[in-house]
Amino acid sequence: MRRLILVLFAIGVASPPAFAENIHETVRRIDEKLHELETIGAGERGPPGVQGPAGPRGPQGARGPAGPQGVAGPRGPRGLAGAQGRTGPRGPEGPRGPKGALGDDATLEGLDWLSIGDGALALGVDRDGGTIRVNNRNDAGRISLYVTEDGAGFINLYDAEGDSRINLTANVPAPHLSVENASGETVAFVGEWSDIRTGGAHFSDATGNRRVQLGVSADGNGYVRVNGTNVNDYAELLELATRDGVVPGSVVAYDASARGIVPASAANARQVVGVISGAGGFRPGMVIGSRSDESQDFPVSMSGLIYVRVSDEAGEIVPGDLLVPSSVAGVGMRMVDPSAAAGMVFGKALEPWSGTGEGLVLMLVMHR
Repeated sequence: MRRLILVLFAIGVASPPAFAENIHETVRRIDEKLHELETIGAGERGPPGVQGPAGPRGPQGARGPAGPQGVAGPRGPRGLAGAQGRTGPRGPEGPRGPKGALGDDATLEGLDWLSIGDGALALGVDRDGGTIRVNNRNDAGRISLYVTEDGAGFINLYDAEGDSRINLTANVPAPHLSVENASGETVAFVGEWSDIRTGGAHFSDATGNRRVQLGVSADGNGYVRVNGTNVNDYAELLELATRDGVVPGSVVAYDASARGIVPASAANARQVVGVISGAGGFRPGMVIGSRSDESQDFPVSMSGLIYVRVSDEAGEIVPGDLLVPSSVAGVGMRMVDPSAAAGMVFGKALEPWSGTGEGLVLMLVMHR
């Protein structure tokens, strides 16, 4: 089509014009005609059609060869060290090697006394043998370990004034531990009695007088002594209806009408309670209870060994006899018929008594 137009254009130019017309008008006219012909031949363009679905993707092509490796960059700074891991289990211990030869003893020839730390610790030969002393800043001894004149070991502890307070000695005949007060009196002692070679302890007042003593007698029996008097039983404070006729060793019974204890005054009385503690030089090792009037005298023995007032009303008393109230107020006697003793017995005789009138017998507290 373009070729046809160009041919016609050429013909038009070559042919002489039928009428006079300049070149510019001719070009314009031809251009308009050309546009008109293009419009008639092509027609107007319609709207674009709907795009169809994409076809399936073809297989991926083979990967090309790797390119050359680039140049390595500079090395970064070193990181911090990580935390240490846990220690693994300990392996089995290997066999111990042979023991080396015994070395020579270290000696300081010609040196009798050695002081360490400006005299804080001193040791050497003193008194009758070796001595170790621990001193304070004033070079005053506070702890001493040494050998006594009889060759036994001794330990002394001193107070801030330099006075001995605690002593431990292994000397013969009385190894012991003692505590002294500011006056130098022994207030506590534990060790061997020097006279009978048995163990014991005593506690004293500020002037050194023994107030409490625990020990073993020569016959091998233990004892407790308070203010010079042996204690042998356990007693309890009961309400007293009267103090008339009540003395240590008295047999007492309960008087329901008087709501208190009185001396037992009927033979084989089942109201018997027991015996007042404290006769024959014995005294209770422990007293419990209280009374409404806050008095603490005449406690009734509940267990242990005590002395009791007895008579010969039922005959001679031998060890093992059960004891019951007699017809004499506050006095006991032997039980004649043990089968009928229920509720009457307050003790068992431990020693014989064959006197007349009234006496004291050592008994074991027993309620039956």
